[in-house]
Amino acid sequence: MMATWDDLDKQSESEKEEVEEEANLALVATIASDAESRIDSDDEDDVYSKLTRSELIETVKDLISHYQRKSKDLKVLKTKFDLLVRDNDRNNLLINDLEEENKYIKKMTDKWSNKPLSEQNFALHEEP
Repeated sequence: MMATWDDLDKQSESEKEEVEEEANLALVATIASDAESRIDSDDEDDVYSKLTRSELIETVKDLISHYQRKSKDLKVLKTKFDLLVRDNDRNNLLINDLEEENKYIKKMTDKWSNKPLSEQNFALHEEP
């Protein structure tokens, strides 16, 4: 919750205490999250420090290989996405064309539906 100085001046004591309590809870959550990430990082450092040089090199190679595979997968997915976007744009144009054609047909149907049948038949034979 974000408050301006004017908002704080207008608040009652109980509202001010609620805002202060929310701020304190958010601060505690942030501090706890930072502490957890430092603990996780320390654990990882302990694990990696116990590996031999060759094990570290092999791990890095595996990570690079994994990155390259995921990078290729991502490129394929991006290509597919671009094709889908292009198809979607084309389909939207077709939909717009069909909607316009539908409006024209409806307009013509409304125009000719009010005329007697003999005039409709005559007009059908005249129009190309």
